[in-house]
Parts: sequence; C-alpha cells; structure tokens
Amino acid sequence: ISFSTAAGTVTYDYVLSPIYGAGGVVNSVVCTARNITERKQAEIALRESEAKYRNLFESANDSILIIDAATDRILNANWNAMRRLGYTHQELLQLSIRTIDMPLDKTHHQAILRELQSRGNVIFEHACRCKDGTTLPVEVSIRVIEYEGRLAYLCFDRDITERKQAEAALRQSTERLTLALDAAKLGLWDWNMQTGEILWTHYHEVIFGYEPGTPERNYTDWSSRVHPEDMPQVEAALQTAMVNRQDFISEYRVQWPDGSLHWVKGHGCFYYNDQGEPIRMLGVLNDISDRKQAEEQLRLLESAIFNANDAILITKMQPLDEPGPEIVYVNQGFTLMTGYSTDEVIGKTPRILQGAQTERAQLDAIRAALVKRESIMVEMLNYQKDGSAFWVELNIVPIANNAGQYTHFLAVQRDITERKQIEAEILALNTDLEQRVLERTAELSCANTALQNSEQRLRLLTNSLPVCIAYVDADRRYQFANQTYQQWFGYTPDEICGKYGWEVIGEDAYHIVESWIDRVLAGEVVTEEAELPYPQGGTHHISTTLIPDIGEHSQVRGYYVMTTDISDRKQSETEPQWTDEALHEKGFHTLMQRAAIGISWAAASGQFLQVNSQFCEMLGYTETELLQMTFQELIHPNDLANNWEYLQSLCPGEISTFSLEKRYIRKDGQVIWVEVNGSLVRDLEGVPQYLIGIFEDISDRKTKEQED
Repeated sequence: ISFSTAAGTVTYDYVLSPIYGAGGVVNSVVCTARNITERKQAEIALRESEAKYRNLFESANDSILIIDAATDRILNANWNAMRRLGYTHQELLQLSIRTIDMPLDKTHHQAILRELQSRGNVIFEHACRCKDGTTLPVEVSIRVIEYEGRLAYLCFDRDITERKQAEAALRQSTERLTLALDAAKLGLWDWNMQTGEILWTHYHEVIFGYEPGTPERNYTDWSSRVHPEDMPQVEAALQTAMVNRQDFISEYRVQWPDGSLHWVKGHGCFYYNDQGEPIRMLGVLNDISDRKQAEEQLRLLESAIFNANDAILITKMQPLDEPGPEIVYVNQGFTLMTGYSTDEVIGKTPRILQGAQTERAQLDAIRAALVKRESIMVEMLNYQKDGSAFWVELNIVPIANNAGQYTHFLAVQRDITERKQIEAEILALNTDLEQRVLERTAELSCANTALQNSEQRLRLLTNSLPVCIAYVDADRRYQFANQTYQQWFGYTPDEICGKYGWEVIGEDAYHIVESWIDRVLAGEVVTEEAELPYPQGGTHHISTTLIPDIGEHSQVRGYYVMTTDISDRKQSETEPQWTDEALHEKGFHTLMQRAAIGISWAAASGQFLQVNSQFCEMLGYTETELLQMTFQELIHPNDLANNWEYLQSLCPGEISTFSLEKRYIRKDGQVIWVEVNGSLVRDLEGVPQYLIGIFEDISDRKTKEQED
C-alpha cells in the first residue's frame, strides 16, 4: 500500500497473521509492515528503461538484429529490419543469419571473427539478401553482448545504397572530366600545400614521362623532371605568383628518364585561407614541344633569307590589276639594293620600282605568267628610291598553301647592273670588231669570233637563278636540296638526299668549303665567297651563307645553306618549297599566332564562375565582366539551338561529354569561330553542378576552309 507523505510517496508491504484461541477462534491479528519504497522505485525505473530501449530499438533508422552466437539464429529484429528485408517478425525469428547474408569468402569471414574475439566489435561493408531476392548494400556494425542469459551478436545494418550511387556518380563525373582534359591534351594538377600531396590527372603523368596509374604525387616528382637550367626561373615565377596573388604562367622544359626534352606550359592559381596563407594550387599543363620546334625552324629559315645577298620580297596573289599585289615581306638585301626601308614598302606594290625606261614587254610577260600561276625569269630595269636605275635578274615563283591553293608570289632579284655594263661594253667592242673585220686581217677575225663566243657564253649565264638551298645534317649528309642543284651538279633533289657533300659538289670543291662546314657545325653563322671547281668541269665563283640548326643542349643538329652563283653562269629556276610552310605560318613578318586555348567553369545555369586569361583575351572581355555573364550571352543567336540540344542530352546523362564548333560574339562585335570541348560535373547526389569548357579559336581555319 502506498501513502503520500510530506517526503513523498511511501510504499509498504503488509503481512497479516491470525492468532487462534481455544476452539480455533481467531482472537487477534498480528500485522507486520515493511517499507518497500526503494524496491518499487527500482521496478518502475526498470520498466521505464526497458520501454525506452524498446522504443530506441524499434525506432532506429538502422536495421537491428540480435544473433545467437552459438547457432547463428535470429533472436530479435527491429521494425526497420523487417521493412528493408521484407520479412515479418515471426519469419525472421525462424531464420539463420546465413539465410539473409550474402556469402563471405573464407578469409574475410575468419578475419571478422578474429576481430570480434579480440576487440568485441567490428565494422565492415557487406550486402544482405532480401525476401524478394534483391540485394541491399549495407555497412555492418557488430558488437558482442549478453542477451537473455546467452552470448549473442548485436548487429546494426545501415543502408548505404544512396552513398554507393553517389560514389559511382562521382567516379563517372571524374572520368568525364578526365576525358575532356585528355581530349584537349591537357594535364591537371591539384597541390595540397598543407600536406604536400599533389594529385595529377592521367595526361599530366604522360606529359612528365611517368607511367600512368599513380595520381598521388609530391613536389619531388615534379621538380625532379624539370630541366635544371629552367628550375630557377620556374620557382621564381611560382614564388612571385604566390606572393602577389597572381596566376602562375611558365613555359619550361621537362626531361624524361630516356634523356629526351619536352617543352610544357603550366598555368595555375593559388588559393588562400582566412589568414592569407596559400593552402592549395590548381593548374593545367600542356605539351608545347611541337610549337617550340616550329618556332625554332621558322627563326632559322627567316635568318637565312634575311641575311641573303639577293633581294627577296613576297607579295599577295591579288590584285594583278591596279594597284597591283601588295608587298607583305622584304629582306635586308632588298632594302640595301633599293634604298627603301621595310616600313616604306610594306603594303605597297612592286610597281614603285618601275620607271620611265622599264620595258612594257617585260611587264606584260610577267603579268601573263602571274595570271597562269607560272614561274618566270626576266631581266628588267628597276629604280631605286633616289631615282637611280639598276638592272635586275628577277625570278618570280607562285607559292601555294597546304591545301594547294596559291596565295602569294615569291620574287628573288639580283643586281646585274655591272654585268649589263660589261655586256654593253662587249657589244660595243663586238660591233667595232665586226666593222673592222672587213679591213683587218684574219687575226682580227679570230679575235672577233672569240668575242662573239665570249658574248654567247655570257648570255648563257644570264638565264639562271643563282640560288641553291639545302639542309645538311650533323653527319654531313644532304636531307634537302632544291631544283637548282640539278642544274649545277647533275643530280635530282631525290638523288642528292642521303649523299655526302663531296659526292655532290666533288672532292676538290669540298676541300675548299670543308673548313666552313666545320665552323657552322661548331655553331657559327658563316658567310663566305670562293671560286669552286665543279664535277662537270670549270669553276664557279659563289657566295654562300651557312646557318647552324641548334637544338636542345646547344647541340648542332645540322645546318641550312644558301648558295648564290655570283659568276656569269646559267642557273635554272628555283622552287623553294620550304617557304611554303613558312609563308603559311607567318609570312615572315606576320607569323600566324598560335591558337588560344581558353578554359571556363560555369554553373549549370550558364553563369560563369571562373575563366582564364586566354578565354578573356579570346572574347575581348575582362574577367570581371565575364563573371557577370552567362555563356548564352556570348553564343551567336544562330548557334544557340544546337548548343541547347547538346545540353539537353548532357544533363540527363545521355552523353558524358561533347565537342562542337560554333560562333561566339566578341565584346567588339566581331564574330569568331570556336571549337568547344565540354563536360558536366555532378555532385554526390548526381545533380548537375558545373559545366567545364575548353575553347580554341579556329577562325583562321574556318576562313581557309571557306576560301578553299
């Protein structure tokens, strides 16, 4: 019986015992009272605790099973276990844990048991078999307990289906980003400056000469491959960018284990914590070895042409009528020969060299050849800037681009004024001798014949272009020779390739020029004149320029040679095919600029989140302006529909990446063609988050395609 008192509720246990008298009559009753308040409170607390833990057991988000350690039978299960596995409570109590657990290999099973025995608990990932036959990925946590007087396992199974799906989506998104970067031949690095760990993408490893498959790298993996001569300037650029909070941009050489050198361009940016300390660096890397090699070849070819003694000029193909084709390049020989500076003639036409005594017949012959896109060689009178007349031997050759379309004319002219004066003197003397032959003896007749023969030989020499152009490797073997060699030495260009110098020009001539070759292979630019004996007989007075081809480590790989016959010998027309590529790339004074590669990160809505400097330069906007815009504002209206179709396929996952060519509108209103490689980045839930775009300006290529 419980009583309420000032101190609280008190419970007593009463025992009544009768006392019998004579005849078995109860005379009295003995009442014994015992205070059981504490026991009652303990019983109430126990019931409340059991109810509390029962509620926790039933309402837990995880599936909970209690397993008999001896028999593996299920002793109890909560509501979520029944819901997820599809069994009733009674059905589960009839099953063994082996019925619903996917089989484990023997080694894994024994490892779990050992950890349970040593630590009393274990956590691992597994899969359960549901009643309907489907499997459920779970994270299992097992603890050893005592349950109803027996040893048991308390198992918590957490459904990790969504986590597994998110991990798969993240892997897929990462793979798409890697594909986009590889398609653009770009490597990506992520440097954790707090831990020193650096993550590289697949193509970054390839560019640095590593076997792909180890993306976790460190600073030493990077620095050990940078060429020692380039390391100081690269580290200085890194330090400057980090301190000044600028983008890091540097071109440097990477040395592979096989000794080969590769040029790369790195572009990265630093990230800072609230204290202003750099904590992370992200960047992209691309191989620019081909570009560097092309620049070096162009530099050498330009040097050879610029230093040639003959005047060389290049004009556009059109217009042939007034005002005439426009001059786009002249070498130093042209300025010395004519008195005009480069600035005075660029944009003008060769007609500024014509004057009162320039023969109309020669000009008509030139025009007829140019209309037919044919080569021509003429002798004509030109005029210098000060009005002085001078004779030239002019060779004009049409130049085609890689598509075979003629785009420019190359003209090489040699000053033959002195020779013309000699010819005039000889002609005058010959005329005088012819007049006197009637009056003089047979001796004078012979002299006149000799003079005529001399004149004939001299005229024979006037019909050639005295320019031989070749490339010879470090082993002194010809790798390239132009058509003039066939006229000079009797070998076709194909026959010359692979031959040594003495096999082509003859041993006697080679002994004279051998010291020049030694000097150019030592790295010296050589310009010499000499009289050489030729294999066919006779001698030629030549002027030659030899330019070393210097590669990595200052190693001379060979040399370029340009030889001009400055004697009065006939020279066939030359076709300097090597200028075709140079003309296509630069035009000697307007080198075709390399394609700009832009990179942008944009939200799924199209709002730019980050753009690099190449992208800004490509479109003419500042970074601040672009970050206030969407990519839809930049795309040409006629290309928006096509762009939208790709995005509609990209968002639901029908395609992982896309590549297309479309038009963009620059800030100044100019329309440019751009090749875009794009990829969509999703979050762990699979929701589209970012669009990554890699852009290359292909306007020049599009223009050429339209011309073709």
